[in-house]
Amino acid sequence: MYIQTVVFALAGALVAWQISYAKKRDIFDEFARENLKTTDSICLKIAYTLMVIAAVACIFSDFSGELAGYCIIISILLLTILRAVIFTVIDQKACRYNPSLKLAMDIAKVFHVTVEDLFEFTDDDK
Repeated sequence: MYIQTVVFALAGALVAWQISYAKKRDIFDEFARENLKTTDSICLKIAYTLMVIAAVACIFSDFSGELAGYCIIISILLLTILRAVIFTVIDQKACRYNPSLKLAMDIAKVFHVTVEDLFEFTDDDK
């Protein structure tokens, strides 16, 4: 009984951390959404694999319902951790992408001018 409570508390803490991380990183930009879709796609494939392994183990061995429940809870906990790690790794590797730069280049292409003719660069890091 105590193990289930601890596992649920850890899963809840990881989900809360993931939400706070997403809010700090301004998750609503278009590139982060793509990263999240990629992360969810990877985790969905892992979830299918884990659930098939759990189902096969239940079919071919004498698993009790309680043991199967623990397997599912541990799988969900592992998926939560993996999702956070995968998203963090993908997001950190992709920080170099700047969608506003691509937009500026597309606008310049439409008007047949250079980006420098359209926009004035100022150094805001001072």
